[in-house]
Amino acid sequence: MRPNPFTPNTDGYNDMVVFSYPKMFSEQAQLQIYDKRKQLVFERDMDPIARYVDFDSRIWDGIDTQGEPAKPGVYFYLIIRNGEVICEGTVVLVR
Repeated sequence: MRPNPFTPNTDGYNDMVVFSYPKMFSEQAQLQIYDKRKQLVFERDMDPIARYVDFDSRIWDGIDTQGEPAKPGVYFYLIIRNGEVICEGTVVLVR
């Protein structure tokens, strides 16, 4: 996952965070992002990458599932494949 922290302020620099995971070129996974209260903020299915430039399904631009900008802070992410957590960590959103 990079960059960390990221700054989704539409200035063209570090406006989104890109997630990677083992076997992302051949297997689908799900991204879940939680706030510090353990509330689900964002989730997305991540398709296998057919070409290096196909990364749209692996990004988070700081917008929550309601279409609102997420608040600045530390977020916990999980990447899940076949019901198993294969990656986890934190990402910092700075506005």
